[in-house]
Parts: sequence; C-alpha cells; structure tokens
Amino acid sequence: MASAHKPISTILNVLQTILSVILAGISIWFFIELKSLTDLRNRDRYLLDFSVYWPQVLPWIFFVISVFVICVSLCGIYGACSGRKAAVITYITFLSIVIVAAFAAGVMGLVCGDTKSTDDFVSETVRDAYSQMKVRKDIIVAFGKLESRLRCCGTSGASDYTSGKIPDSCCDKNELVECENSASRRLGCVEVVVPYSRMFIRYTSIGSIAIAVVCLASLIVAILLLRSSRSKKDRLKSEAEKEPLKLPL
Repeated sequence: MASAHKPISTILNVLQTILSVILAGISIWFFIELKSLTDLRNRDRYLLDFSVYWPQVLPWIFFVISVFVICVSLCGIYGACSGRKAAVITYITFLSIVIVAAFAAGVMGLVCGDTKSTDDFVSETVRDAYSQMKVRKDIIVAFGKLESRLRCCGTSGASDYTSGKIPDSCCDKNELVECENSASRRLGCVEVVVPYSRMFIRYTSIGSIAIAVVCLASLIVAILLLRSSRSKKDRLKSEAEKEPLKLPL
C-alpha cells in the first residue's frame, strides 16, 4: 500500500508547487502594476500616510505563502521518494502550518480585501495620479502608458479631456475612425482598474484556498504513507521474532 502512496504524494506535491508558482507570479505582477500607479500620486500628500491598504499587502502575503508551499512541497517529494521517517514527519509538521496559513490568507483576502475600501483606495489613487498630470510632465507619459495598456481614458472617460486635446493613448491607432470617436468608446481608468483589482484579490484568494485544499490531500496521503511504513516495519519485526533461533551444530 505504501508503494501506491508514494506516487500519489509526489503528484500532489508537484500540483501544489505549480499552483504556488502561478500564485506567486500573479502576486508579483499585481504588486508591480499597483506600485507603478501609486508612484504617480502626489508624494507630499501621502508623505505622512502610514496606513496599510489591503491591495498593497495581499500580494506579499500570497507571495510568501507560495514560496513557503514550494519549499514544503520539495521536502514532501524528497520524503516520498526516500521514504525516510524523519523527512515525512518534518513534511507533515510544516504542511499543517501551510494549510492553516493558505486557508487563512484566502479567507482574509475575500473578507477584508474584496470590499468597498479597496474600490475607494484604487479609485482615489487613479484620480490623484490624473490630477498630477497638470503639475508634472513625467506623469503625462506614465499615465498615458497606463491608458494604452488598460485601454482606458482619463478617470471617468474621454470627457475628462474637454479642456484640451485627447491624447493618443486614448485612441486606437489601428482603427480608421477619428481619435475622438475611438476615445469615446473607452471606459474611464477608474472603471477599469477597480474591477481588475477586485478580480485579482478574489481569484488569488480562491487560489490560496485551492492550494490549502490540495495541501490537505497531501497531508492525508503523507499520514497514510507514514502509517503504512510503520506497519511494515512492525510486521517485519514481528516475523523476525517468530523465527526460531537456529543454533550452530
């Protein structure tokens, strides 16, 4: 029975490693995207703002958990292949911690991060970045890149540029229609960034819970593997004790 547990344990560890790599990659991507946006804000206004916002914290939480899961999974693969009791016990101990941490992070993301406070933080950040274009020329280029990348225009739409010319970042260069017509079909960046932020928090939280479920299955298999190895040793010991002692003639 132990021979069946080993490949199952290896497959589950590989699966949770793949899921963790994906979660870590998405977390890094979102943090970079969010930082590129928060860097456009009024620095003097947020100089003394030491508040912690969930969209800024959750990517780090998910990243740390992902790295932890990867390390524990490698330990699990080694324990399953080598069959060493100490490695399996160490794996079970740390895997139990991982399960609690991943599940708690997922629930925390859904309860605390997927809320209106995230919408307020992200929308205020976008509006503040847009307002900085009037005083900082470098923000014009950076915000234009944001508009091109997310296919949005202004904060609430092309109507934000009524006082001046609509920038090329709001236009679709591949279309033959005029820039004003192309920009008028785009949503404001607030209407785009806010749902994207919510989507990231929701999906990564569900991903963290999914990793916890896979780790729970790995924990059950690891316990069965440990018990089967112990029973095998007990059986061999019992058979050895039952053998009659052969004395030399």
